[in-house]
Amino acid sequence: MANLFHSIASSPLEIALLLSPGRQHPAVFCSIVLHFMYISNALMMQCHVLITSNRVWAIIFPLSYRQHHSTRTAVFLCVLTWLSTCVVLLPGLLMDALYFRETGDNVTCLMDPKAHPSLYQWSMATQILLYVLPIGILVAAYLLICWKRHQRGTRGVVSRLPTESMSINQRKQSSKAFTALTLLTVAVVVCWTPLAVCYCLLNFSGVVIATFFQVARYVWAIEPVLDPIFFIIAFDDLRAELRDLLRMRFKCVRTA
Repeated sequence: MANLFHSIASSPLEIALLLSPGRQHPAVFCSIVLHFMYISNALMMQCHVLITSNRVWAIIFPLSYRQHHSTRTAVFLCVLTWLSTCVVLLPGLLMDALYFRETGDNVTCLMDPKAHPSLYQWSMATQILLYVLPIGILVAAYLLICWKRHQRGTRGVVSRLPTESMSINQRKQSSKAFTALTLLTVAVVVCWTPLAVCYCLLNFSGVVIATFFQVARYVWAIEPVLDPIFFIIAFDDLRAELRDLLRMRFKCVRTA
């Protein structure tokens, strides 16, 4: 959902800005762009944290996961994550729009964190909480999962405890989920880290490396496209459903 929201609401506006660097726009347009951009980007990152946390729960505490995880629990955690992310971002976005943004019909769609100390502190806090820290959490959680899987492998394929035994189907699903998690983690680290470094340099030292920043933004823009592709690669049932859907579409086109 976060990727879909980003692709529909944020990506077209960001592409328009990338294709017209330095161009001035109406203040209302800039407010809309910044709101969609900040919120959708942060939501995508937090969704990756949710996915990784889900796998940590399933692998480190399998009994608790089977007993307490449900669709209702997943929906609750997703909604809570979305709301908390918006609560963190909205104060700074509102401060910028109401007090520190240029007014008129010809303004540049950029937020200046150094326009006021409170806005600067908000910018540094959100950079750490919503982007830098999540990347570290993803890497640490993935390494923890790898260690736990290796530990289980060295103790035998099937545990002696009946409550911890896994069927062949469960093992296949676990393997598919681990493959998806591996692909998603690599994609986030490769595509998000350069841009996070750029913004850290900008917020903490005021350094802007224009070429590196542009390359980092293009690399980052690829990641939302990779996520659904990686899910299709990891889960054969998704591939089968996609294959059936495409066949139905082709049949409809031919009959028409």
